[in-house]
Amino acid sequence: PDLRILDGTATRLPFADHEFDLVTAFEVYRYFEQPELLQAYREAIRVTKPGGKLFFTMVNRYALDGFYLYNGLRTLLASLRRRTPPIHCAFTTPDEVRTLFRGLGVKDVTCQGRMFGLLRFIYRLHEAFGAKVAARFEGLDERISRQSWSIPLAGHLLVTAMPSRDQQG
Repeated sequence: PDLRILDGTATRLPFADHEFDLVTAFEVYRYFEQPELLQAYREAIRVTKPGGKLFFTMVNRYALDGFYLYNGLRTLLASLRRRTPPIHCAFTTPDEVRTLFRGLGVKDVTCQGRMFGLLRFIYRLHEAFGAKVAARFEGLDERISRQSWSIPLAGHLLVTAMPSRDQQG
């Protein structure tokens, strides 16, 4: 009963400047085209308090699971069949994320990788089998994901950005 519901979007947040210590976006930014993505990033920076953090996920273009190729093939086949293409998915790389945020004045950006290997592909083949494989190899995936060399190849990017005080003023 005390819940307040606000009307807004990621590109136009209904909050004051510097309102939050932490701004999160899980599986959100991946659906934006480039101009809207940049605006959503700007808005997240705007509502983050000085010393606060942004934490969000993106889909890695060069993940070993081949999701980028799979999505491209689905889009091509839909076009050839004159059908509605699949929902847009913005694929990126750790370097691209860091470059975009540096362009917005954010210098402290880190990317971590998760879901290394073919797990997403296995889920697509058979969900129950994929769940069993995931449970069995979760520890191994965690260990691999902590290695810096695996970040550009992981399925998901976990991004943390800490806007500096001078960008938020």
